[in-house]
Amino acid sequence: MFFLCEVFLFGCGENNNIFSWFHVPGTGSYDSLMSDGVSAMGNKNYSKAAQYYKEAINTKHGDKDAVMGYASASIAEALGSNITEIISEIVEKNNTDNLLNKISQSTIDKLENALNELINDKRMFPALFGPTPPTDTNTNLNAALVYALFGVVTVVNAVGFDTIIGDFSLSSTFPDYSLADQKIRDAVNTLAEQLNESDLYIQRIMISDGGEIATSLHNEFNKLKKDLQSKGYPLI
Repeated sequence: MFFLCEVFLFGCGENNNIFSWFHVPGTGSYDSLMSDGVSAMGNKNYSKAAQYYKEAINTKHGDKDAVMGYASASIAEALGSNITEIISEIVEKNNTDNLLNKISQSTIDKLENALNELINDKRMFPALFGPTPPTDTNTNLNAALVYALFGVVTVVNAVGFDTIIGDFSLSSTFPDYSLADQKIRDAVNTLAEQLNESDLYIQRIMISDGGEIATSLHNEFNKLKKDLQSKGYPLI
């Protein structure tokens, strides 16, 4: 689950105008809007940051840095005030046991909405999900993680937030296929579809530089799918 941190990558811009004190946030040029986004992110005003980055996208359609900024801001807004603690648990402490104490069902719902927008509005976010695959490692990784995270959120909502065990071992959470209701079966199919999409981006990274994170995720995805298949789920 360390990918919660990896998703939190964002582009930046600077406003070097000596009259920047006169600037109204959320207005002006692409560079000004990007600078506003960076400032809002730094102040943990994620809602405003998302607004500014989206204006930057409208000004410079499909710009990768603006898209990455918007993605990180919208996901940060969904995770809310606990985002720093969540990142700390995953990255600094390498611990996921207490994550359920820091994430609510409301958080899951907001995160699902944010991820759904990113994945489905391909015209707004072509740098991540457009017809032309990204060429750099960071963009591929972030696109992969958005798909994977969306699959996990789908599972949490299908199985029930209160039933997900503390370490997020999703395969241990599912009943055998013969015992699962249709909602859970559909969720597993959605998870498999999202992991397959994610793995396309992961494999591009592995081909280009054999990144350690990419290889680890690729192996984790395959293990999860094999675990589910062993329970009788006919994955795509």
